[in-house]
Amino acid sequence: MPKEPVPTKDAPAPFSGAVDPENHSHLPDFILRSGDGVDFHVHRDILKFASDCFDGMFAIPGGNCDPNDLRRDGKPVLVLPEPEGVLFRLLRISYPADTVAHYTLQRADLDIFVAVYTAARKYQFLRVQRVLKEMLTNSPLLDAQPHRLLAIARLCDFPELSRKAALSTLTTPLSDGVPAFPEMKLVSWEMLARFHKSCGRKAREIALDSIVDRSNSEAQPFWISNADTDQVFAWWQYYGHSSQCTGNCKECWGYRGEGVRRGSKAPVKWFRGHIPRVAAQLRLWPASATAEREAGRVAQAERLIMDACAVCSKHADADLACFARQLAKTIDLSNHRLADEAFR
Repeated sequence: MPKEPVPTKDAPAPFSGAVDPENHSHLPDFILRSGDGVDFHVHRDILKFASDCFDGMFAIPGGNCDPNDLRRDGKPVLVLPEPEGVLFRLLRISYPADTVAHYTLQRADLDIFVAVYTAARKYQFLRVQRVLKEMLTNSPLLDAQPHRLLAIARLCDFPELSRKAALSTLTTPLSDGVPAFPEMKLVSWEMLARFHKSCGRKAREIALDSIVDRSNSEAQPFWISNADTDQVFAWWQYYGHSSQCTGNCKECWGYRGEGVRRGSKAPVKWFRGHIPRVAAQLRLWPASATAEREAGRVAQAERLIMDACAVCSKHADADLACFARQLAKTIDLSNHRLADEAFR
């Protein structure tokens, strides 16, 4: 006769085998036993609906359990290698939702996410795979733990989420050491470091480019004019500035601060001092949010010069707000291009 072993324990509800008063007419008729000896009392019809693997298995006569023909309480038992936590999360998402929390990703779920997704792929729980991907993509943890979500996305082969998580890492400086979580050991930290540094170099270059006269260039005309008003930015205007604001107009500044030939156009002095500091911040955390925050915020010494200038006191603040948005948009586009190249 088939053996009827005593299991280590039953799984938590709703897989404990206890009679559910709301579904007493739909009793579980199958048992999945985890690799660590926990019995999950499940319904064959739900497994067939959720999993192509189980649908095919139950379609075969005798395809109810493993070769040892284990049974318990009259139910066939199939032993799987996955541990209790992985099977519980896999089956929980396979079953109909009873609360909103059913599809909410918690921090603790990250510890077994890769294992759950791997099991869903192994047993062909196609819907569960889609749900898990959506849960991870829409999780607020993307902003809180972007490095870890990047690693998980790489391990699960979610290229779009990998790029999204990589872009989220740009809001913080690059760490000197590999972050301390298990998944990071399985992916290339050097790849992320190269991406972060590339974005930093490019963001700095874009910021410093704004002190170059490109009024006759079709490539970046917005460095000269306000996109909201179509007027030249206050710091690029020739006339009406105070002498303290313009400084020595014959000593002009060019790309990355190098001096250029006499007669070239250059922004006013306070803006030439402002941009290198913005560029330095972008070099460390090259996110578009950094550009918008730092570009619109000037130092106190520059504020005094602006307030004393007839042109800048009237227009500079509004122009800086517009410039910050334009700079952020340009850097965001640059970061996305680099992410597409690095995380295909």
